[in-house]
Amino acid sequence: MSSARGALLAVLALAAAPCAAHAPSVQECREGSEFILHAAQARDAGATRKFFIGRLQDDLLAIRTYPRSLRWFAQDADDEALLTGEAVPAVSNVTVGISP
Repeated sequence: MSSARGALLAVLALAAAPCAAHAPSVQECREGSEFILHAAQARDAGATRKFFIGRLQDDLLAIRTYPRSLRWFAQDADDEALLTGEAVPAVSNVTVGISP
């Protein structure tokens, strides 16, 4: 296993652990960890921290337009804080290049 993949798996494992906003289900924790994975993938594809945070804020604003009962993601301010707090470091960290 490459060191970058190992580091990513460690981040995902830690990301699923702090699920505490509204006592989310196991499925919600999995979806949250996938979100954090996508943040790291966006970083690896060239997205800057500034771009990612701006997009995240725009997306959270759009999600807030739906009634909480219809939201499957970011149901409240605690969820938003949790996602932002876990995803921003993932997009901010520099990955280790994988040599062929």
